[in-house]
Amino acid sequence: SVFTGWSGSCLDNEQCAVVSSDKCPLGVPCDITLNSDQSVSANFIKGIYLEVTKRGLGTGTVTGQSINCGNTCSKTYNFGESEVLTAKPDIGSKFVGWGGACASAGINLTCLVKMEGAPRKAVTAEFVPIGSFRLNTVVLGSGTIRGGGYYIEGTNVILTAAPVSGGVFNGWEDDNCRLFGKGNCTIRMNSDKLVIGRFSELPLLTVAKGNNGKGIISVIGTDISCDANCPELSHNFDLDTPVNLRAGEDTSSTFTGWSGQNAGECGPDLKSRDCGPITMDKAKSLTANFTLKPMTLTVIKPAVGRVQTTQILPSLYCSSSSTAQDCTKTYNYGDKIVLQALPDSNYSFVSWGDDCQGQVGDCVITINKPLTVSANFIAKTTIQINIEGVQDKSRGAERGRVTE
Repeated sequence: SVFTGWSGSCLDNEQCAVVSSDKCPLGVPCDITLNSDQSVSANFIKGIYLEVTKRGLGTGTVTGQSINCGNTCSKTYNFGESEVLTAKPDIGSKFVGWGGACASAGINLTCLVKMEGAPRKAVTAEFVPIGSFRLNTVVLGSGTIRGGGYYIEGTNVILTAAPVSGGVFNGWEDDNCRLFGKGNCTIRMNSDKLVIGRFSELPLLTVAKGNNGKGIISVIGTDISCDANCPELSHNFDLDTPVNLRAGEDTSSTFTGWSGQNAGECGPDLKSRDCGPITMDKAKSLTANFTLKPMTLTVIKPAVGRVQTTQILPSLYCSSSSTAQDCTKTYNYGDKIVLQALPDSNYSFVSWGDDCQGQVGDCVITINKPLTVSANFIAKTTIQINIEGVQDKSRGAERGRVTE
């Protein structure tokens, strides 16, 4: 469907009342002041909206079976209709080509537009003064060259090359601009010209983190770094830049060495925290390996009862009959441990001590240093109660005393 205009309270709104006017391009909203009840209708039809625009320094007209264009023109067609557009240059101008939906027609003076597919079609027709010359630009790689087009004889044109993000302009590869190297190129238009610019991506260095640890990777002498929480360092460097890396440890992990495709450029000692220089003559990758630091958890052997872990390996079970090895286990930094205190028969669990002190029920701790835990149990006490009494017949009740 195609939006054809507003009606109702929007009819008097100059911004949106008539779609085909210069004051109301498609997409302009209707603004209403709500000082009373309002009624607004947005009108649509099933069709194709065609807009024709002229461009260039020359002049001319574009006409069709049901359209006649000045500077800009537009019309809504029923779906499935066709329009034949004809470009006619004015005296002193020439037609140099179609664009948009008519791009395939090239420099032919006529173009057939079939009203199907997308609900909007845009066509451009370019006219230039007779005697103009074309400056054609060709891009090799990813980037843009600004300054191409048609120019009057004698015009000095400055061409600029802009690489995409993470890319680099390698230079001009044509006889017109080659001498300008990687800088802007200035051309005097006295004939048709062709300019070629080559672009390439800057070489990317990727340093991943290996094993289960965390660490810091930085580029020495720069502010480029990857902290303990980022998964990898990734950065584009200028071609042939020498890069020196450093692996830094945090409280949780130990650096264990470099590996990967380009680790050989780190030097003879792959366990050294410094790596490089790595020459960025192409994309390169390697891995900095970090291992979580091992930490011990020791349970003080209880005289009675037992302490055990739940749902984590290695499991820990410590009782009065356990060995010291049974009561001490090694875990990785950051592991979360849940301990249970289980009393023997005729005993009760009272409290946790040491690094579990103050916790009630199960003890939940996170390994961030060597930890020590103790559990306190007490024996249950049995009290025997004897009741002695006599019957008070006058009151119909019994009196007595309680002794242990």
